[in-house]
Amino acid sequence: ALFNLAFLYEQQDKPDQAEQYYLKAIEQGDVEALFNLANLYLEQDKPDQAEQYYLKAIEQGNVEALFNLAFLYEQQDKPDQAEQYYLKAIEQGDVEALFNLALLYYSINQKKKEASTLLSTLRRLVPENIKYHMLQVTILAWVGQLDNYQQEREVILDKLVRSAPQLLVQFLIALLIHDPSDYVFQAFEQGSHAPLLQEHFKPFHYAAIHFTQPEDARLKNIPEEIQKDYEGLVSHIQQGRVFYAE
Repeated sequence: ALFNLAFLYEQQDKPDQAEQYYLKAIEQGDVEALFNLANLYLEQDKPDQAEQYYLKAIEQGNVEALFNLAFLYEQQDKPDQAEQYYLKAIEQGDVEALFNLALLYYSINQKKKEASTLLSTLRRLVPENIKYHMLQVTILAWVGQLDNYQQEREVILDKLVRSAPQLLVQFLIALLIHDPSDYVFQAFEQGSHAPLLQEHFKPFHYAAIHFTQPEDARLKNIPEEIQKDYEGLVSHIQQGRVFYAE
């Protein structure tokens, strides 16, 4: 009853009462209350308390807390601690931890082999997940497995356009950072999805021109309404290329 009342107060956006009754439930040995209280503290931007109760929950065998604590450490820019707890979560069968750890390695530009292995495992377990497939293709480009990358890039681009256009921005940025060819330029110019890409992703079209056809006259007539987005995008890609070249 204590846990249920705490949860009810949380759903009613009454965090003080929820905290009070989660603590009462914890006094009665409720392990799930440890986890929920940690989540509540995290939502209230109290990371130290959240960490404390995630650790308590983990000590009592709560597996879900492993992933959440890893994610908390990642958000705090503590990659070593994040890695430690993602690995513990993976040992407990947490599939999403495979994805997050691979993405962590990618984001800090370290452990390419390990990231590639994680994504290969993840894709065997969940072959139809578009988000996982997209990261795998990104990592193939990042680690330099260009033959496999070139086979997969058109497949995932088609999937994203058809089924997950909200992920296209992230993928196009990755392509422009890691793909030294004119693939993105050609996708916008004459690919099967060129009209759609040109209509909905205009700054990316001009960025692709910038990086592959810098003398193209179209760069002198960029529409004013996308000029700022274009410049920010080019700067972001240039920074990414420098970062991943290290």
